[in-house]
Amino acid sequence: MNIIKSILFINLSLFSQLIAVEFVIYNTDNSMIPDNNVSRIAIDKNGNKWIGMESGDSALVIFNHNEWTPILTTPYWGIYDWVSSIIFDSNENIWVSTDGGGMTYFDSENKTVYNQSNSELPDDHVFDLELDNEGSLWISTEFAGLVKFDGQIWSFFNSSNSPLPDTSILDVEFDSNGIMWVATFNNGFAKYDNGTWHVFNSSNSILSDNNIFTLEIDSQNNVWLGSMTDGLIKITDGSLTKFNTNNSNIPHNWIRSIEVDDFDNIWLATNGGDLALLENDKNTFTLYQLPNIDWPANIINDITIDGLGNKWLGTNGGGLILFNEDEIKTSVLTTSKYVKNFHILQNYPNPFNSSTTIEYYVPFQSEVKVKLYNTNGNLVETIFTGIQNPGKHEINFLAKNLSSGLYLCRLEYVGQFTSRKIIFIK
Repeated sequence: MNIIKSILFINLSLFSQLIAVEFVIYNTDNSMIPDNNVSRIAIDKNGNKWIGMESGDSALVIFNHNEWTPILTTPYWGIYDWVSSIIFDSNENIWVSTDGGGMTYFDSENKTVYNQSNSELPDDHVFDLELDNEGSLWISTEFAGLVKFDGQIWSFFNSSNSPLPDTSILDVEFDSNGIMWVATFNNGFAKYDNGTWHVFNSSNSILSDNNIFTLEIDSQNNVWLGSMTDGLIKITDGSLTKFNTNNSNIPHNWIRSIEVDDFDNIWLATNGGDLALLENDKNTFTLYQLPNIDWPANIINDITIDGLGNKWLGTNGGGLILFNEDEIKTSVLTTSKYVKNFHILQNYPNPFNSSTTIEYYVPFQSEVKVKLYNTNGNLVETIFTGIQNPGKHEINFLAKNLSSGLYLCRLEYVGQFTSRKIIFIK
C-alpha cells in the first residue's frame, strides 16, 4: 500500500509566494488505519502513536513504523463512544476516556474499565483526563461536572456543590504552580487555586463566547483558550488578549485543538480545516492551507507534536496526517532532552533583502556548522563552522551574491542536522 505523500502550501501573510512543504496522509485506502475519523493522538516515550477513533473496527490503535496494532475493538464501544482523551502517567501506564463508554486504565498486565455500572464514575460521557502533581486523576464529564479520583476515593465538583459554573466540562489543565484551569461548554472558564474558585465569562471579562472548547498552558504559565466562536484567548498574569477573525489573521474562530511546542510557539487546529502557527511573542499567524489540492477533511480534531518536531493531525474524515513545516524527520535521536535542545529557530526577518538573524540551540559543547543550500540541494555557502558551548547562539547573516528565492538553512551538529526554509528578496 502506498501512503499518500504530497506537498502542503504555506500561506505567508504579507508575502504572495506559496512554499512547498511535505506531508503524509494515512487513511483506510492506503494503510491499516481502521477509520478515517481520528479523534485523539498521544505519543508515548518510545515514540509509539496511540490513535483514538470515532468509529471503525478498532477504537484505539498503536501506530509505529507503519505497523497498526488494535488495542480496543468496537464490541467494547457503543455507537457514540468515540475516544476523547489519552494520557500517560509517570510509569507510562495509560488512561483512555470515551464519550459514552467511561474510561479504561492500562498497566503492563491488566486493563481496568471504569463506568457508571461498576464504579462511582457519575457519567460515562468523559471529555478529558488530566493528572495533577500528586498523581490524582481529574475527569471532565459532559453531564456531571468535574471528578477527582486518587485511585481509591472519588470526589465530585459541580454547579450544585461548588462555584464551578457548569456541569459540562470540556477540558482541564494544570500549570506549573499546581493551579487548575477548567474549560466549560456554556459558562466560560474557571481557575481553581489553593481551594478557591475564580470564574470568568462574558459578564466579567472580554469573553464574548462562553463556550470554551479547549485550553493549553505554555512553559511560562500563559494559558491559551480555544473558543467555539471567538477565536483564541491568551491569559498572562490575569490579563486577557483575544485573537479572532476581526482583529487578526487567524483563519477560523472555532479552535478545536491547541499544542505548544518546545519553544512556546502555539499551534492551532481549527474547525475549518486550517492549521495555524503563532510564534512566541508574535501577533501574526502563519497559515498552513492547501489552495491547489484537496485537503482530506475540513475539520482537524487534534494536533500532537512528537520529539522530532513533526506534527500529527487527526481529521474528521481524512485520516491521520503527518506534517512538518521544514521537512518530515524520521531519525530517532538518543533522548528527548537532546532533541529538544538541538534546534534551529526561524530566521528573522523572513523574507529578508540584505541581512537576517539565525538563532539555534545546542545541548553541549561540540563542533557546529551552519550551511545554506539552494532548492536543488547544492551548497551555496557555509555560514559558520566552529566549536560552540551549550545554549542559544545567534548569527547575523549578510547575504552576498544571492539570487532571490527560497533557500534551506541547515544546522549540523554531532552527525545530526535540522533545517529551516528562508527567503531572500533582492
